[in-house]
Amino acid sequence: MPKTQDITRERRRKEVRGLLKKYQEKSNTDNQRAGAAIRKTDRTYRNKLRRPDDFSLGELWNLLDKMQVPEEERMDILR
Repeated sequence: MPKTQDITRERRRKEVRGLLKKYQEKSNTDNQRAGAAIRKTDRTYRNKLRRPDDFSLGELWNLLDKMQVPEEERMDILR
């Protein structure tokens, strides 16, 4: 059996990482500020960025608000 689930999951992780990094640069938010937005340290933020599945829904909402990500692109994360 092919490993389609693993491939799909990794593709989704890459998309979320890419979106967060893109808007982190656009909003001029460093890792420390992004960590503060989710009430964690910058180290924890970087760890969660490596494995986006570890973000809670509330943490994602806070990050997307902090980085001013448009609604259309927020919906892309859920696909």
